[in-house]
Amino acid sequence: MTTKDKELLKEAQAYYSYSANRTQNFLFYCNPKAGSSSLKHMLDIRNENKWKPCHDVSALKSYNVNFFDKRQFFSFGFVRNPYDRAYSTYKMLMLFARELVANNLVPDSASLLHWHKINSYKTFDEFVKKEIIEAGPTDNHLRKQADFLLFGRDPVIDFIGKFENFENDFASLQKEVETLPLLRENCKTVNLQSREYARLIEKYDAHRFVKEMTGETRESLEEFYKEDFENFNYSKKDLGDFKII
Repeated sequence: MTTKDKELLKEAQAYYSYSANRTQNFLFYCNPKAGSSSLKHMLDIRNENKWKPCHDVSALKSYNVNFFDKRQFFSFGFVRNPYDRAYSTYKMLMLFARELVANNLVPDSASLLHWHKINSYKTFDEFVKKEIIEAGPTDNHLRKQADFLLFGRDPVIDFIGKFENFENDFASLQKEVETLPLLRENCKTVNLQSREYARLIEKYDAHRFVKEMTGETRESLEEFYKEDFENFNYSKKDLGDFKII
């Protein structure tokens, strides 16, 4: 492996990006909050007989191939509109914070302080300011997607789908890799995590989560996720169902 390859691998390890299929030479780049839970569920990522997480250099020793050789590995991943991905993370963390704090499920004092802080945010704007802009994201779900997909750096990923067009893009991916599992109906809602979200939303003030932000927050997100907007062809004008206040 070249020095450049090792540097790329080291960078990827920091984000726990890859899962490699042992027998069919797939390389799945796991980008949190872009359908990653559904994809891991569908692909049976946790089955160690099929897949090996490549966050550890020793994981490469089970292969007699160059990990970055595109002739031997077909790589793929999915991305999501940066505004929507940040809001989805906000909603997820707020729900988890309420559940953990309310039921005294936090294991230590440091974690307790963290989840109390998350639970204290009143708006999406406050969350973005404190957790993304001022502190710099420590949660993988808030990191730039370009970090996970190593966009603009070798190795170039063979296929990048979009969460907003999940079913059609996964169908296109299946044409490229015929041995991938068939898309199950409503795959984005069958995994356990999605069912847990639904339970928590019903339990904790669903009306609290209003999809709105100020123009200042919008500009902050555009600047912070500039690479994602540009590299993955997302328009900064595409606010989806966000309301600007």
